[in-house]
Amino acid sequence: TEVAQVNATGRITTVPQHYSMIDQSLRNVIFYRLKVINDNPAIEYHDEFYTGTIVVRREVDANVVHFVLTNPFTDRISVSFSSVIDQPVTLRLFDTSGRLVRQDDITPHSVYYEIDKLRLPPGIYVLSVQIGEESATAYKLFTSGQ
Repeated sequence: TEVAQVNATGRITTVPQHYSMIDQSLRNVIFYRLKVINDNPAIEYHDEFYTGTIVVRREVDANVVHFVLTNPFTDRISVSFSSVIDQPVTLRLFDTSGRLVRQDDITPHSVYYEIDKLRLPPGIYVLSVQIGEESATAYKLFTSGQ
């Protein structure tokens, strides 16, 4: 979702330019990325790109799971973190009998990870997320199947 648009200073310089904008959001964790548009029709130059994701936290612990979405899920589960996670993460998905149905061992280097291509029968599942050496946290999830 676009938050705001700020026009460039309109000149070529090697000196960094500073821009600011106030976001009135009341969320505890906010994820931003900037869309940069370089356009100079006089020389037929146009380039667009996105910056990496920037995380802004307000009184929220770093390196924790922020959200597990969606619930109920179909074929994917999205996990967002409160900050960029640069340490090993173990995600384990269990069925109600305690059987491990999926395990992902990753180092995301991101604020987001998606467990995809889940083709599971309808039911209740438990997702265990362990970041680094911290204790694992469990999330109860439901799927109606594919």
